[in-house]
Amino acid sequence: MTDYNYHLHQLPNFLISEVNAAAGPLHGLPLDQIIARYRSATDHLITVKRAKYQAVHSVQLTKVQMDEMTALLSTPGFDLSRAPHFQFMLAQIGYESIRFLSNFNNYLISAQAQFHEAARQFTLRQAEEAARQLAQRHAEEAARQLAQRHAEEAARLLSQAQAEEAARQLAQHQAEEAARELARRQAEEAARQLAQLQAEAAGREVIRLQMAEVARLAAERQADLAHLLLLRPDVEEAAVQQIVERTKEEAFKEAERIEAASNVKDAAGNPVKLIPEAMVLAEVDKLALKLESDVRVALAEFSQATGPDMGIPEIDAFNAMLYAFKQSGIEVQVAY
Repeated sequence: MTDYNYHLHQLPNFLISEVNAAAGPLHGLPLDQIIARYRSATDHLITVKRAKYQAVHSVQLTKVQMDEMTALLSTPGFDLSRAPHFQFMLAQIGYESIRFLSNFNNYLISAQAQFHEAARQFTLRQAEEAARQLAQRHAEEAARQLAQRHAEEAARLLSQAQAEEAARQLAQHQAEEAARELARRQAEEAARQLAQLQAEAAGREVIRLQMAEVARLAAERQADLAHLLLLRPDVEEAAVQQIVERTKEEAFKEAERIEAASNVKDAAGNPVKLIPEAMVLAEVDKLALKLESDVRVALAEFSQATGPDMGIPEIDAFNAMLYAFKQSGIEVQVAY
C-alpha cells in the first residue's frame, strides 16, 4: 500500500497544516485509524470550502503555485486586499484547495478499501490456517487412535497365540510324562514278575512235597480268585478314574502356575488372562481322554503279560496289579 504521507505532502503546505489540525493527534494510532482520521478531516474541509467558495473559471494551479500565492498573501507588510484581482485570487485558491483535498480524499478512500481488503484476506488466511490445523489435528488423532487399536489387536492376538501354545505344550508334556511313568511301572513290574517266576521255579520241588497243603490252599485260592475276578473290572475302572482325575488336577495346577508367572497386563495395567478358562478345560479334557485311552491300553497289555499263558496265577497277577497301583499312589479299596 502506498504511504499516505507521500500523498499528504502532495497537498499545498497550508492544506497540510489544515488537514493535520483537523485530524488531531495521530501518534501511536494503527494505520486504519490514521487513514480514517485523515479521511474525516478531509471530508470536513471539503464541505467547509465548498460552502464558502464557488467554482471559478481558471487554469488548474500546481502545488508550487498554490504555495507561492498563499505565501504572497501572508507576507507581512504586503497588503493586496485593495488589488483588483484579490478576491478572485482568494476564490481561486479556495476552489483549487477543494480539488487538492478531493484528490487526497480519493487516495484515502482507495487506501482504506485496500486496507480493509488486506485485513479481510488476512482474516481469511487465518481462518483457513486454523481450519487446516484443526483438520491436521483431527487426522493425527484419528491416525493415533487407529495405531493404538492396531497395537491392542496385535497384543490380543499375541496373547491368544501364547495361551494356545502354552496349553498345547502343557497337554503334550502331561501326555509324555504319563506315558513315561506307565512305561517305567511296566518295566518295574515285569522285572518283579521275572524274579517271582524264577523264585517259583526254584521252589517247585518244595511245592511238590506239599501237594496236600497246596490242594487245600488251591481250593481256597480258587474261591478267592473267583471273587477277585468279579472285582477286577471295578478295581481297574476305579484306578483309571483316579489316574485321570489326578492328572486333570495336576494340569489345572500347572495352568494356574503359568498364569501366575506370566503377569501379563493390558495397556491400562489390568491383569490379562493368558489362557482362557474354556481353552484350558477343553485341552485338559482332551488330555484326560488320551490318558484314559493310554491307561486302558496299558492295563490290557499288563493283563496279557501276566495272564495264565505266562504261567502266572491270576490271583498273583491281580495282587501285582494292586501293588503297581499302590506304588503309583493309586489306592483302590478291595472288599474281599
